[in-house]
Amino acid sequence: MSRHRHPSPVLPGRPGFNRLRRLLEGAVASAWGARGTWHVAWAPGRLDVMGGIADYSGSLVAQLPLRLGTFVAVRANRRRQLRLWSASVPGRERTFLTSAHEIGGIDRVDELRRHLDDVGAPRWTRYSIGVGHELSQAQAAINPLRGFDLVTVSTVPIGSGLASSAALEVATARALGSWLDLPSDAVATARLCQRAENRVVGAACGIMDPMTSATGRAGHLLRLLCRPHRVLGHVAIPRGVRLFAIDTGVKHTVGGARYTRARVAAFMGHRILQRLLAPADRPDPMRGHLTRLPITQWQRWRDEVPVRLRGAEFLARFGSTVDRVTRVDPEVTYRVRAATEHPLREHVRVQCFLEAFEAIHFDSDAAAAGLERAGRCMLASHGSYGRLVGLGSPEADWLVKRVRSRGPEHDLYGARITGGGCGGSVAILGGTHSAPAVQALARELGAETGRRVRVVSGSGPGAFEVPVLRLRLD
Repeated sequence: MSRHRHPSPVLPGRPGFNRLRRLLEGAVASAWGARGTWHVAWAPGRLDVMGGIADYSGSLVAQLPLRLGTFVAVRANRRRQLRLWSASVPGRERTFLTSAHEIGGIDRVDELRRHLDDVGAPRWTRYSIGVGHELSQAQAAINPLRGFDLVTVSTVPIGSGLASSAALEVATARALGSWLDLPSDAVATARLCQRAENRVVGAACGIMDPMTSATGRAGHLLRLLCRPHRVLGHVAIPRGVRLFAIDTGVKHTVGGARYTRARVAAFMGHRILQRLLAPADRPDPMRGHLTRLPITQWQRWRDEVPVRLRGAEFLARFGSTVDRVTRVDPEVTYRVRAATEHPLREHVRVQCFLEAFEAIHFDSDAAAAGLERAGRCMLASHGSYGRLVGLGSPEADWLVKRVRSRGPEHDLYGARITGGGCGGSVAILGGTHSAPAVQALARELGAETGRRVRVVSGSGPGAFEVPVLRLRLD
C-alpha cells in the first residue's frame, strides 16, 4: 500500500484505522477489488455530559468528543452502484448494494425513503445514503450518488447513546466531500448530517450530536447553545477531573417511541405557552426555542400547562406544533408539563455545571467544592429525565444511585443518563482517583444484569481537527 498527501500522523494512530486498512487490503479487495484512491475520514462519538434532550428546545449543552469514533473510506466506482460495507461489529461484516442510477435520480425525500424500503436497505446504510442525498441537494451541480464504494469501521458501541450515528454521518460527509472536492465547513456539515438523520433515516435527533462530532476539541467540553447551533466556546477539562461513560448494555435509539413522545410533548408545551403569552395572530415570543422563556415566567404559567394531554385534544385546541420533525399522534397521551419543564430547568443546570467547571480552573483549592456542585447538577438532570419525563431505565437508575451513595469518599461526584435515555450509557463525573470505583461499578452492574457492561473514557479530536487522508491502493 502506498500513501500520498498524508498531511498528519494523527489519523493513522487512531483506534480502528489499522482494522480499516486491513479490511480494504483483504476482504474488500477480494469482493470488489480495492485499487484506486480512498478518501478516509474520522469522526468521534460524544459523551452527553449535560444538556441531553433539551437540545431541540434550544438549551445550552455541554458535550465531550470521545476517543472512540468512526472511520469511513470512500472511492468512486464505475458501475453506477452504491456499495456499502460495514465492519463496525468485528466478525459480522455486512454489505449492501443498490443502483446509484435509481437513487441518484430521486429528488424527494419521501420517494427516497420508499425506494430504500422497497430494496430492503438496512437501517445502517441510510445514514450514509442520507448524507449523500443531502449533499446532492446542497450542491445542485454535483450528484454524489452517481456511484461510490463506502467502507466503515467504528469503535463506538452501537445503541450505547454515545452518538454512533452522528459519527458515521459526519465521517461520511467528510469523506464524500473530499472525494468530490467540496468546500469544507464544520457547522454546515453538522447541519447537513442532522437533516439526513431527520429526513432520510427518520430519527428525531437534535443538533448537539453532529455538532460535537464535527466541531469538538480533544480534552474540552463543547459549550453549544442550540439556537440553533451557536458554539460559545470549548471548556478544558480541569486537571484532576475525570469523565466516564458506563455503557449499560441496554440498546437505545433516538428513533424510539419514548424519545419521540418526549420531544412531541415538549413542543406541545411550547405551543400552549405561546398561546398563553401572546394572541394567536402574534409572533412566537420564544422565537422557536422553548428555552428562551425565563424560568421565572415558567413558574408563573406552570400550572396552566396540563400534566398529561391526549394528542387529539391538543390538536383540537391548539393545532400543530412548530416542530418540523415530529407529529402529534391523536391516540397518544403525552406528559406535557414534565417534558416542557425539563429543558427549561436543564438550560439553567447546564449553566450552573459549566460555572462550576470554570471555577476549578481558577481555584484548584476549591476543586472538591466545584466537583460537588457540578455533580449535583448531573444528579438533578438524571432525576428529571427518568422520574418526570419517563426516559430513564432501571440499569441507569442503579448506577446513579450507587454513585450518589459512594460519593466523594470514592472520588465520585455525579452521574446521569445520557442522550435520548431509555438505556444506553450513564455519564459519571469523578476526581483524579475515581477510575477504580467506576470500573467496580461496571463489574457489579454486569454481574447484576448479565449484560456486557463497559467503561468508556478519554477524549479525542473532533472531525475537523483531523485531516481527511487519501490512501492509494495499487
